[in-house]
Amino acid sequence: MKRSALRSRPPADHSDEPGYRTWHAPTWGECSVCRAPDRLVRHHVILAQHVRALGGPVWDLRNALTLGAGGRCGCHRAHHHATRRLPISALNAENLAFAVQLYGEDRAAEYLLRYYRVG
Repeated sequence: MKRSALRSRPPADHSDEPGYRTWHAPTWGECSVCRAPDRLVRHHVILAQHVRALGGPVWDLRNALTLGAGGRCGCHRAHHHATRRLPISALNAENLAFAVQLYGEDRAAEYLLRYYRVG
């Protein structure tokens, strides 16, 4: 019996969506959490699939937290592997305002407590 491919279609191409190119533009600087100098990536504070499901702007920079992605900082990798969640205190005012706008105050608080650590 022949095995079927796990993915029957290629992943969606979002490169023409507003803000996509700015979000993915190469950036260097300090990680927002550990302050290590590194190549940075923009991390979705509210996961992209959750923003998309609610009809929100996926590439809105108010939902971005700049984290190290190179060899000096492991904050982004550790957060996504759940070995060391990012602290809520690392989120900025724009991140929090975006979450409240998307979810409302109570649900935003629940979401952030679920995906980030207090401290």
